Amino acid sequence: MSDKKFRSIDGTDVHVKLTSGHTAVIGKDWRPLPDHMHREAYANGCISDNMLQGMAGPKEPPGKDGDKANDPERAAKILAAIKVMIDANKPEKFTTTGLPRADALSEAVGFEVTSAERDAAWTAAKE
Repeated sequence: MSDKKFRSIDGTDVHVKLTSGHTAVIGKDWRPLPDHMHREAYANGCISDNMLQGMAGPKEPPGKDGDKANDPERAAKILAAIKVMIDANKPEKFTTTGLPRADALSEAVGFEVTSAERDAAWTAAKE
């Protein structure tokens, strides 16, 4: 049994409750949770440490892909879609390293999302 560490995506306290009587409060700091609580933590909007492994953020400076990289409305839509994907807790929408899939984001926002845009929004979502 491996206990993943969880935290809330926005730093507010999230109360995770199971019908078995098990409870946990997950806040801005990472805390380990036993396996049987993972699903409910994801369903309540928490993220796990393994979702962030291998994340170094965007490698190219903003603006490299043209004007769309500097569009704050576009970035906000991508960030909102990431939060919805996390809340939905659908593993097929994420890569094996825990990143949201760019094609799934593109489908959610209605325009093509590059990997660089996804990485920048993911970095923002982690903060």
